[in-house]
Amino acid sequence: MKQELKRVSRIYPWYSGLSGDLMFYIAISSIWLTEVKDFSAFQVTLLTTVSSLFGIILQIPILRIIKKIGNTTSIRVGSFFYYYLVY
Repeated sequence: MKQELKRVSRIYPWYSGLSGDLMFYIAISSIWLTEVKDFSAFQVTLLTTVSSLFGIILQIPILRIIKKIGNTTSIRVGSFFYYYLVY
């Protein structure tokens, strides 16, 4: 199981980065942040970099928590937090 965790931790950042529609997301996100929120280009780049690093660093502890509590429970907890933090 540790072998799979190591493999996933190496593959997931590449999969996540390449599987999304990055050109559309980056353009819309950058335009929205610069025009609506009055961020500079440096601030937009810094925000993207920090959030990516945060996700990569927390990936292994989060995978361990998911393994401990189970997939179904982790989906329920994630949905709960997503619903109450986003809405």
